[in-house]
Amino acid sequence: SYDKVISSILKAGVPMESAAEFSKKIEVWVMNENKNGEISSSLMRDKIFELLSKDYSVEADSYQAFVKG
Repeated sequence: SYDKVISSILKAGVPMESAAEFSKKIEVWVMNENKNGEISSSLMRDKIFELLSKDYSVEADSYQAFVKG
């Protein structure tokens, strides 16, 4: 869900405003990938990591450690 995505991104250390922007990007990506809005957790985690890596490399590493932990 949208809230879970924001929460996990925030826990990685991304500021709230940016976390909300990333969550919106993820939401659009999910709908483009699958019209019924369903996608596997692993694909979603990979996409979040990919997006975070572009602007927040340290936080992306924290995110990856958090979701694996």
